[in-house]
Amino acid sequence: MVSNNMQNALELKANSLRLYKYLCDEIVGSENIVRYKRLYCKLHDDVLNYYDSEIISSGSKAEGLDIPGSDIDMMLLLKTWEAHESKPDNKKEVIILDTENALPGFALLKVTDDVSFIFLPTITVQGNIIASDDFLDYISTKEELNDALSEIHGPSLSHSFFSEIDIVPCLKCHTWPSVAKQWLLRYRPSGWPSHDIICKVVTEGVLLVPVGSKSSSSEGNPLEWRFSFSLSEKLLASSLNHCQFLCYSLLKIFLKQILNKINRVSDKLCSYHMKTVLFWVLEEDQHLCWIQENLLQCFLSCIQRLHYWISCEYIPNYFIPEHNMLDGKLSHDVLSYLSLLLDDMNKPNSWKIIFSAPSLSNLKHKPNSILKELPLLSELDAAVRPLHTFSAIALVLSGYYRKDSQCRRIIYRILQKNLPYSAKRMLTTMFLQGNKTMLATFDVLNGKNKCRYLLYKRCLSRILINTYYNIVSGWLLLGAFFYSTKEYQKMFYILQLSSSLLSLKNNRISKVEANDAIGFCSEKFQFLTEDFPYTMKFESYQSNTLFYYLKFLYSREQGKSLETRSALQLLRRAILKDINT
Repeated sequence: MVSNNMQNALELKANSLRLYKYLCDEIVGSENIVRYKRLYCKLHDDVLNYYDSEIISSGSKAEGLDIPGSDIDMMLLLKTWEAHESKPDNKKEVIILDTENALPGFALLKVTDDVSFIFLPTITVQGNIIASDDFLDYISTKEELNDALSEIHGPSLSHSFFSEIDIVPCLKCHTWPSVAKQWLLRYRPSGWPSHDIICKVVTEGVLLVPVGSKSSSSEGNPLEWRFSFSLSEKLLASSLNHCQFLCYSLLKIFLKQILNKINRVSDKLCSYHMKTVLFWVLEEDQHLCWIQENLLQCFLSCIQRLHYWISCEYIPNYFIPEHNMLDGKLSHDVLSYLSLLLDDMNKPNSWKIIFSAPSLSNLKHKPNSILKELPLLSELDAAVRPLHTFSAIALVLSGYYRKDSQCRRIIYRILQKNLPYSAKRMLTTMFLQGNKTMLATFDVLNGKNKCRYLLYKRCLSRILINTYYNIVSGWLLLGAFFYSTKEYQKMFYILQLSSSLLSLKNNRISKVEANDAIGFCSEKFQFLTEDFPYTMKFESYQSNTLFYYLKFLYSREQGKSLETRSALQLLRRAILKDINT
């Protein structure tokens, strides 16, 4: 007779295996997909690495985890200034770190009288201090960023056009800070992270973000800067095996979809707390076996550690344990209530609560694999597709596509012979998606005549490049462009061409008939050629919807009421078809 404990253990393993497979197929992706996501973000960062600034992807997406609620953060590293704990002999103008007069995990940034900074420092008894608040205010009002960056939220700036993106300006300390020295030397029972990873972490250095420590009686110290180990964390995340990485995704799902649905504790904890828990458990618990059948057991071990910390009202920062990440953040009542909730996870079968998360609801039924729904997607495409918007917005925010010399730079990289095929595919997709996002931010009709003409030519060239990537959606984008510039006759010709291409895609006309339509348009536009690239990939998703929408706009603009009603009716059908597909 099997005991209850043995039966529970067998059930836990069986469900771990099911959950592991489901996360790989439906939520997180395989090891290869996660690897591709990280490569994509690395390429994206390399492209945006300039002599005076650098965009660094941060948060879960940069670590290869792209699930609902994943962070979309970008660090804006300003390279003009470097921070050091002591002044190097070969550098004249440097910023000196002062950790003695700041709380653990934070630092003051000092400049001497002979150093010229972008704004006047705050004079204190500790010296001339670069106030984090003043730095944020300066960045948000900088002339070239003034039209784009608006509200300040903590250390980040929101964008007026891309509200879902947080941009965190930062400075870099190229040497490992002494306050985190113990992280390099402490005993690690599990042997994680390895010595090689630790050496790589040290060479990356740390970042400093403009936000001070908080206490229960203040909004934050306006002079302090917080240490950010996001560069180190990306390296640590890439060293995880897939079971460890899936455990990280479960912790985020538990936070976002279960804990945060409870009003009293909603948004009291953050994803960074979950990452910290995972890192500490990985380092200290030498008995955990991180394999597929133990996924839920590993998850529960992390929850138990979180419960212990909440009970103690102390979450130690992974790199600087003296920094209590709960200090001044949550009231005693909230912490007590959280402790009670997490204590329930110690009860038998408590692990079943994770299956109440909305993103795991289909696990109870026969799952429809993403790869079955989209059989044409390779692992590379499945990895990169969700990141299109993320990287395209970053390229636009950096002003990348407004500078032709920089635009040529990414094309040059794509053409490099020694670049792997997967990297070329990613860079090409990044470039084309950036084109489309850039076009949405331009107002071609406003501005002086010369500027308007140059902007018009730039937009037109970008759209034409995209027609060689996605035929149908590329030409429809051109039709939308002509509508925005009020060139309705040109829009009419593009709609005729798009109609033929859509019919060809749906096998309703022959290539000969399509060539006739293309030849007709060639008479109107010299940039069209007779040997149209039929072999290129069609972008079928929502092409019909966009076509009928543009036809509706054109007919309404021309005052053709019958055609307008017909296009509107076909648009409704196309939308319903997209929804049900």
